Amino acid sequence: MDEYIATVLMEGEEDPTELKSFGITPEEVIDNIVQLPNVDYLFHIMRIKDEEIWDFDTELEPLRKLRQMIM
Repeated sequence: MDEYIATVLMEGEEDPTELKSFGITPEEVIDNIVQLPNVDYLFHIMRIKDEEIWDFDTELEPLRKLRQMIM
């Protein structure tokens, strides 16, 4: 399991926040972030061990709706 830092925008905030998350894959980390109701926007995630970055720049509500359809 790897450690990741997600740069997000929390509900009602103007400045980005960094959240730590753990997962086996980047997709698992994204799913973890999508499940946090107070997070509105995902800028990117970075895997700590090699500093690889995945950029998203997307609102999370559409992803939440898709997740609800498959769960």
